[in-house]
Amino acid sequence: MSALAVGFVAAGFVYRKLKISLSSITILLLPAIWILAEFGRSLFFSVFFIGPGGSVGPYWNFGSLGLVVSSTWLGYASRLVGLYGLSFLVILSALAVFQVLCKKYSYGLLLLIPLTLSIGGYALYNQPVGKKLQVHAVGLGPDMEQGYETKLKNQLNSLDNADLTVLPEYSYYFADSDGQPTGRSLPSETGMVIDSRSGTAQQGHRNITTFYQANGNILAEETKKFLIPGGEYVPYIYQAVLVASGNTDILHAVENDHGVKVGAKKEQPFLYNNVDYGALACSGAIAPNLYAGLSAQGATVLVNSASLSTMGISDLYYRQASQMASFIAVSNARPFVQAARGGPSYILNKDGRTEQILKSPKDVAFITASVATNQQKTIYTKYGEFVLALSVGLVLARSAKLLLKSNRTPKKLTTKKRT
Repeated sequence: MSALAVGFVAAGFVYRKLKISLSSITILLLPAIWILAEFGRSLFFSVFFIGPGGSVGPYWNFGSLGLVVSSTWLGYASRLVGLYGLSFLVILSALAVFQVLCKKYSYGLLLLIPLTLSIGGYALYNQPVGKKLQVHAVGLGPDMEQGYETKLKNQLNSLDNADLTVLPEYSYYFADSDGQPTGRSLPSETGMVIDSRSGTAQQGHRNITTFYQANGNILAEETKKFLIPGGEYVPYIYQAVLVASGNTDILHAVENDHGVKVGAKKEQPFLYNNVDYGALACSGAIAPNLYAGLSAQGATVLVNSASLSTMGISDLYYRQASQMASFIAVSNARPFVQAARGGPSYILNKDGRTEQILKSPKDVAFITASVATNQQKTIYTKYGEFVLALSVGLVLARSAKLLLKSNRTPKKLTTKKRT
C-alpha cells in the first residue's frame, strides 16, 4: 500500500539532505536512515487509518527486513537489538559486502557485529528458566461455523493430557455468537483452554480473549485493544468519503454489523498453575511490540487465537505472518502458539522454530507439542527498540554538524558589474 511506501520516499529525501557518500564513512548512516523509514511508515499508516477505536503506533511492520531474517541465525540478535535493530544489521551487512566488492576490505570487519550479536543472543538465552508444557492447538476449516463440536471433543479426548489447549477465534465452543454460554465442556485432560469470543449483550460488541477451565468455567477475560481498520472499525478518512458522497446508511450498517468496541486497557498476562500466559486475539499477531509488552509484564508463553477465513487474504500474508510469529518467539525467547480458523495454526519454540504446523485444514484438526516456558527477559523485552533511539541520535548529530558547517562557511561577496 502507498501508506507503507511513503517512509522510503522520506528516507531518500533524508539521504540526500545529509549528504551521504558511498565513498566516505558517512555511508554508515544508511542503516540508521533505513530503520527510521521503517518506523516512520508504520507510524504513518496508523495515523492515516485512525478512527474510533484505532491505535496510533508502530504496529504495521509488513516488509520489514528484520522480519525476513528472523527465522535465520541472525534472528538470535533480535533478543539484544529488537526488530529495527535487526533491520539495521541487515543493511549494515549489505553495506559491508558492497564495500568489500569495491575492494575496501577493511569494511569486512563490520560483519563481525551481526555475527557477535547473533552468537550472544543465542548463548545468553539458550537455557530457558521455566517448565515444560504440553500444548494442543486446534485448527478449523474456513466454513466450520457449527456442527464440529462433537468431532472436536472426540479428537481431544483421544489425546494425552495437556496443560494448554488453544481454540481459534470465534470457535463458538464454550460461548455462542452472542457470547452466551453453551454449556459444553472438554475432557479434563485438555487443561486450561484459551480462545477469543464475542461479547454478550451487556458487554457490547467486543472481541474478548477468554481463559477457561475444561468444564467451560471462565477464569479470566481480556477485551481486545488493538483493532484493525476496515475490519473492526471505519477509519475517519473513509467516513469522510462516505458522508461526503451521501452514503451514511452504508457507514451505519458497517459500524453496526462489524464495528468492535475497543478495550479500556491493554491486555495483561494471566497466571495459571504457576505459568503466566500472554494471549491476544487475531490481529495482535501482526504487532510484535504488543507481545513484547506482555513478555515484559511476565508472560512466559505467548498465545494467539485467530480467525482468518473472512479476510480474503493471500498466501503472501500467511508467509509474512509466520515471519512475525517467528520474530515474536525468538526475540522474547518464549514459545508462541497460534490456533486459527481458515489459516495456519502452529506451535513455535522459544527460538522461533516450528514444533508443529497445520496449514489451512478443511475440517477439524489439531497439533500438539511440548514446549519450554521461559522466565528470562531478553534485552529487547526489557528495553524495547533502543536501537531506534540511537539511530535518531545519529541522524540528528549529522544534521547538526552540517548545520554548523553551513553557518561557519563565509558567504561569497558579489559585486555588480558596471555598465
